[in-house]
Amino acid sequence: MNTPRAAESGHAESRPLRAAIGWGSRWRRAAILIVSTAALSWLCWDFLAVDREMDRDNARSVHMQELIGEVIHLNEVLTMSARMAAATLDPAWEARYRGFEPKLDVAIDLISRVDPETMSEFVAQTGATNHRSVEMENRAFALVRRNDSAAASAILTSPEYDRQKEVYADGMRQMSASIKKRGEAGLESAQNQMLWVVGGVLGALVPVTLYGLAVFRTSKRRATERFRVLFESSGDALMTVGPPAWKFTSGNSATVALFNAKDVAEFISCGPCDLSPERQPDGRATADKAKEMIETAMREGSHYFEWTHKRLGGEEFPATVLLTRMEYGGKTILQATVRDITERKRTEEALREADEFNQQIVNCAREGIIVYGRDLRFKTWNPYMEQLSGLSAKAVLGRHAVEVFPFLQNAGVSQRLEGILTGETPEAMEFAYQVPQTGRAGWASDVSAPLRNAAGEIVGIIGTVRDVTEKKQAEEELVNEREFLNTIGEFTSEAQQGGQKAGHRG
Repeated sequence: MNTPRAAESGHAESRPLRAAIGWGSRWRRAAILIVSTAALSWLCWDFLAVDREMDRDNARSVHMQELIGEVIHLNEVLTMSARMAAATLDPAWEARYRGFEPKLDVAIDLISRVDPETMSEFVAQTGATNHRSVEMENRAFALVRRNDSAAASAILTSPEYDRQKEVYADGMRQMSASIKKRGEAGLESAQNQMLWVVGGVLGALVPVTLYGLAVFRTSKRRATERFRVLFESSGDALMTVGPPAWKFTSGNSATVALFNAKDVAEFISCGPCDLSPERQPDGRATADKAKEMIETAMREGSHYFEWTHKRLGGEEFPATVLLTRMEYGGKTILQATVRDITERKRTEEALREADEFNQQIVNCAREGIIVYGRDLRFKTWNPYMEQLSGLSAKAVLGRHAVEVFPFLQNAGVSQRLEGILTGETPEAMEFAYQVPQTGRAGWASDVSAPLRNAAGEIVGIIGTVRDVTEKKQAEEELVNEREFLNTIGEFTSEAQQGGQKAGHRG
């Protein structure tokens, strides 16, 4: 039984214990506060570091996709330039090829700097293929410089060349998919890192956990906003299409302007088939071909192709399209980059028409037209020259003038051509010709002058040739006739003088 004194004594004994407990609680609270503050500081720093890394990864991924698009575009330009050079034998196309070649090297170098690991994988896969394609293109250019259009075109339209280009394009698609996959993995890793840190302190640091979740949501929101800004500010027409109807779900201002839409709302009310003619240039139905292009991009990760689009006003225009598969908002969608290539197509068509027009003039001319390169190899040999010499263009083009016609050396024509390459413009020259291969012989008149490029540099010789055999024969007959008359005159004069002498003697 507790007495008052005993109770008093018990209270007295318990005061030091409660005091000790109170002192210990204050230290414990201080320790918790310090640990919480340190943990919060560490977590904030970690979140900020992860957020910055997400920013860098996102910016790098967008930049890499833009560079890949540029590489694909430049590769197409080089391919088109090589094929146009083979078709037209116009040296301007090789000049265009050489002008764009460094730009492609710069774009590839930028990819190497931004993501060397991905680039090393790409080089390992496509290095030999790219080297082979460039080698084939250079061989074609060499044939073009020898005016062998058929052989050059055969190289650039061969299954081997197409296969090399397809392997290269497949490498680009895989590189794009690899970059996207690495970016997704980096984002997932960052998210997992955030969640792991949050989960580790969740029980003891609820405020810190709540703060971390807020930072995570803010980071995602900021990343989404940054993507939206990059999407909207791009100079290219960018848009997205999504399943199941595969209608447009977004478009930037460049897209709205490209298709003459009033605003984004009007644009996204359409689908790819609504903004295309019923059939594509190859005759295929747009709906069927669009489905195939979408399926290819979803399967391969990206797909680049030419397409005929239609503005909302009904005007059709040619375009290039790059479809890229991406994850957005938990869904798999396609981002499309569309470029209007109307001017490029007009330029190509104008060049083709000009080349055909010039070729018709050369072929229909009633005099020989010859073009030599700086190495004095034949680059043009029109039908008149075929008829005059009996040698076809195939037998002459790409060969040295003296090799085909040795008489040019003795006739002084080859020395005359060498002088023209230095800038001389000599008078017309007539010379006797003999073609051992066909037995053709006669007289020809040649008028030649330097052939200059747009910069005024001498790149060869252009000459016109006429057959003057009949003229020479007439001149020779006239000379013979004069000589005959002179001989008769001299004989008559001598006879008269002889008669006069006889009369004097009589």
